[in-house]
Amino acid sequence: MRTVLLILMLLVPCIAGADGGVITKTEIKRDVTVEPPHTRPVCILQGSLPTAYTFREIGRIKATKRTYGGVDELNGPIADEARRVDADAIINYIADQRFKSPLPWRVRAPTGMGVAVQLVGGQALDCAALRGQSF
Repeated sequence: MRTVLLILMLLVPCIAGADGGVITKTEIKRDVTVEPPHTRPVCILQGSLPTAYTFREIGRIKATKRTYGGVDELNGPIADEARRVDADAIINYIADQRFKSPLPWRVRAPTGMGVAVQLVGGQALDCAALRGQSF
């Protein structure tokens, strides 16, 4: 009976979160003042920006899904979070599957993180030329 109760206690949060909710957050750097949100596209890059671009770091940005799924499901929500903190791009973005539960139920869920940046001086960002994804 205790085993059944333990299994239910572990599975109920997974079932309740089956809507696929993605949790996002940004750890803002201390010396940064966040501007109001914008509606422009956000470029997600696996590497950094070329030296031709001048930018300021806003902070570390992270998205994680509460349940199983693919890493592509994080792109829209993490871009929304970047817009919320007035970022133009997310650089050094890494997304992979992370373990989200205790042993022996090793449930994996997608997690992505990178650095939210804002371009300085009204520069335009050509996301396709930089081999990034625009959202």
